[in-house]
Amino acid sequence: MNQTASRSISRLPMAPGVYRFRDAAGQVLYIGRAGTLRRRVASYWSDLRDRGHLAPMVAQISRIEAVACDSAHEAAWLERNLLETSLPPWNRTMGGQEIPVYIRLDSLSSRPGLAVVHVRSGPATAVYFGPYLGGRRVRQAVKGLNRSMPLAYTAAALSGTQLDIARARGVTGADRAYFIATISAVLRRETEAVGQVRAQLQQLRDHAAGVLAFELASHINQEITALEWVTSPQRATSMAAADFTASGWSGGILTTFVARRGHVREWIQSRCPESDAAPRLAGTRPDWADFARRSAELAAALHQGLLSGSRRGKGVVAPQPARHARSSNRHAQGWKSLVCHHFTPSGCPPGGAHIGPHHCRRVRGRGLCGGHGGHGGHGDHPGYRSHGPCRRVRARRLNHTAGAGIRPASHRDLTVSLVGPGQLAARPAVPGAAGNG
Repeated sequence: MNQTASRSISRLPMAPGVYRFRDAAGQVLYIGRAGTLRRRVASYWSDLRDRGHLAPMVAQISRIEAVACDSAHEAAWLERNLLETSLPPWNRTMGGQEIPVYIRLDSLSSRPGLAVVHVRSGPATAVYFGPYLGGRRVRQAVKGLNRSMPLAYTAAALSGTQLDIARARGVTGADRAYFIATISAVLRRETEAVGQVRAQLQQLRDHAAGVLAFELASHINQEITALEWVTSPQRATSMAAADFTASGWSGGILTTFVARRGHVREWIQSRCPESDAAPRLAGTRPDWADFARRSAELAAALHQGLLSGSRRGKGVVAPQPARHARSSNRHAQGWKSLVCHHFTPSGCPPGGAHIGPHHCRRVRGRGLCGGHGGHGGHGDHPGYRSHGPCRRVRARRLNHTAGAGIRPASHRDLTVSLVGPGQLAARPAVPGAAGNG
């Protein structure tokens, strides 16, 4: 990663949000969401692991854009809405994997209770909350609410086992109004009500753990986490079928969000003088003004980082695909010398002193080199413990690491050098040349 990418990433907050990559022509390459923006975006310039198919995309990234959200749930909704509107070439599916659901609150005395539903249809007396992403999480949250506020056991006509459970829990029909009011306040994200229910669930969890009911304690803990997901702030999608535009301006950058039928469908960033942005700012809804302003400030900071890097003539570079390089990076920061010089007795860094087997021991067992030939091929080192043979340095790994298409007959035909921190290169050894490694 060069200074331009590093500078842009350092400006990203340690907060949930949505990020977007563009190429040099301004085309959107990829849209993603993150629980922590800075860490997630930085991961594209390290070991991609199971995202190796994105390496060609990373090589094309010219600009990073991001929106910091107030919760991971809001980031999930914003990403889903944007992908449903337009699918960038490196995204695989429109929308997301989570399923949108609602929570239905029935207050009828004959059958009060909570239910998770996919569509808003049912009794006219029912009240709906949401929408929420992730049916499983929402069902866990409803379990937690029922555990804390057992509304179903306040029904007027209970019998058999349900009546016995209600008596055992000390619940009667007189509690129905209180439970409905508290549950409604929780689902409206009122801080006091959310804190009350969370405290009750935490007390139940701790009691279960205290009597060694660890499985029950684990279930309750999952319900607490799910309740936080449901009650976290979220403005990217609402049941209000409203169309509106919200704009924020900072540092010459205008950031605009376009909502259609309650779903934010577009996220636009453009250069704009403050005088031209004034009418749009005046037309922004008060409940969106702060969010739009914060988004514009982040956009301006990322744009300034891009300009600073451009003045130095540096672009965003692709990651090193080899995971072995990452393993050795923390041991070889700053070295621009040979890591392993197991072919020549006098293998030394150019212009430097012989680093000897001690340096090789740093990378021993990390897939780079298990031996040191500077003092006798792959044999024992006088005065040092044997490093063993160099079986870990295989032609196929060096091919993958360096991407050079080299497949020698023997590992003795290769040298392994550290071109820069965390970067490996493989090249044929030059016979008789001192310092080849």
